[in-house]
Amino acid sequence: LPRSVPVGRVLAFASIVLIPADPLALSSAGFWLSFVATAALLTVIDAGPGVTARLRTFLRAQAAVSVLLAPVLALVFGRLSLIAPPVNALAIPLFCGLLLPAVLAATGLTLLSPDAAAPVWRALAAALDPLWPWLLELSRWPHASWSPAAPSLALCAAPGIVPLAPCLLPGPGG
Repeated sequence: LPRSVPVGRVLAFASIVLIPADPLALSSAGFWLSFVATAALLTVIDAGPGVTARLRTFLRAQAAVSVLLAPVLALVFGRLSLIAPPVNALAIPLFCGLLLPAVLAATGLTLLSPDAAAPVWRALAAALDPLWPWLLELSRWPHASWSPAAPSLALCAAPGIVPLAPCLLPGPGG
């Protein structure tokens, strides 16, 4: 679908709304991880018709999120997960396609009848519980993550600030 508003303007507007509502969000890792990931996804998502185009877009989105989040992750956590891209490539479709709808349905059912929702929540827990040991084992692999040298704050801030800078300038360039 063609975009009627450039991605940079959407992100600038989001920051204008979010930051005054919670100025301390700027010091939150979750804010920066979400904001940079959203920027990456909005920039690369442009799937055409067909399975091949959608797969190519999915892989491009995974690469963009991994690369653009690297400075934020390095600054906040001091390390980068090398197994996250392939694990996310498998987990995101599974969680978005199956888990999220089930959680939303269970939440709605909880509002109507908490007793009726209890078995649904137990079934979801039973489906997810076997995944945790597998994820913990993956995280223990010797090369599961990498600790880069401590990056400077300017280097970590640049990927988020540089693309947004033109949006904040007056005139037709923004």
